[in-house]
Amino acid sequence: MANNLFVAYDLDVPIQNYKRVIAAINALGEAVRVQASLFYVKSSLSAKLAEEFVSAVASSNDRILVIDAADAWWHNAMEPAPEFIQARWRR
Repeated sequence: MANNLFVAYDLDVPIQNYKRVIAAINALGEAVRVQASLFYVKSSLSAKLAEEFVSAVASSNDRILVIDAADAWWHNAMEPAPEFIQARWRR
C-alpha cells in the first residue's frame, strides 16, 4: 500500500548536510519539493519507517517530521508540486 507522506526538515547549524537528507527523502519513493523544507512523497513506507530512514543520515540535532496524510489542499505551492501530487494522491 502506498502512503501520502509529507516530510519536513529543519537542519541545525553548524553541520547542515542538505544533500544527504534530500537524497534520503527522494529515496523514500516518488518525491517533489512543495516548499523550501517540505516534500511530498508517495511511498510504500509508513511515516515511522520513513522518519527513521531520513533521520539516519541527518545530524543528531536536526529536526525531521513525517506525516501520513489522508487529504491535502494548498495555495501557491512550488511548481511542479500541485500536478505531481494530484497525479499520485489516490493511486
